[in-house]
Amino acid sequence: MTSEAQLLALHEGTRLKLKATALLAEGGDAERFEACVLFHAAARAERRALLAVEAPTAEARLRVAIEVCGCLVDGLDPGGVVGAWGEVLEASEGIDRRARQALRARIDRTFAAFVRGYERVRAKTAPLWSALERRAPIDGSLASMVDQVLSSYPGDALFWSLRSQLHFERGAGSIEAAWDAIRRARRLAPEDAAHRGWEIYLAACSRRPEAESLLDVALAEARRGEAPIRVCEAFVASVLALHEAGQSSKQRLQQARDVAVLGAGLADATREERKLLRAFQLIAEDLLAGRPASPEALYRAGLGHLVHPGTKSGSLLEMLASRTFPHRHAVAA
Repeated sequence: MTSEAQLLALHEGTRLKLKATALLAEGGDAERFEACVLFHAAARAERRALLAVEAPTAEARLRVAIEVCGCLVDGLDPGGVVGAWGEVLEASEGIDRRARQALRARIDRTFAAFVRGYERVRAKTAPLWSALERRAPIDGSLASMVDQVLSSYPGDALFWSLRSQLHFERGAGSIEAAWDAIRRARRLAPEDAAHRGWEIYLAACSRRPEAESLLDVALAEARRGEAPIRVCEAFVASVLALHEAGQSSKQRLQQARDVAVLGAGLADATREERKLLRAFQLIAEDLLAGRPASPEALYRAGLGHLVHPGTKSGSLLEMLASRTFPHRHAVAA
């Protein structure tokens, strides 16, 4: 029996897809991006519809996986499509071959065509992909390839986040572009904690009016035990960066220390994440005691291998911040 929650989610998904299709018909880069946002929202609605079913059949799970994959193909999100295709393959297990072929006939062709197009773009931007895979610095010429990928796939939130970080490294004149890019990533993937963490840090470091409210929301979630580890890390890194610039209160420093402790206590925190948060905690405690940030905090946290001769307070905090956000280590100014 179809539940009310399932019907609402299905209706929402249909409405979003119709609106996205209408936007695409209008043409233009702005409309294309907005359509990508709507297709991503439609994919989330499809997943919610399945969650509302108490005991979905294997066929029902496959239909939803196919629908989600199709939404992300239309939403021009290669990373999302790859993940969704895995869900299609998983959901296909245990279903009769003929039934499976009938259900997947269209999505199999669609996925194959999407992959061919994606491989062509990757071939044209091969140095960028090689650098990302090697975690090597991305210089100006490679930064232009990020824009090239986004021109073909504006639904890829990860590349919008990377574009934001590249603009941030260029300095004050590019901060608005950095903010626009991370806001796009957030609209495409609002539940992604890594993008949210970068948004918090960027807002704090660029003194945006949104910074305090973003920090307050993260703090409240951390106190309830609901903040993802990435958000806890971003909160602490942001407050310490503000303090280094003379823009943070003692109360915020106390909050940063507390959030570092709370984050390190999360069940899903990895050993390295706990070390990073321990280092942040020790630095916050030094600053609260009126002492400058010291490399000793890294040694005490088990991160002494990061210390190099001449490491000072500012570079120490920058070093830790660079480990907090994906791809920042690979961004060269």
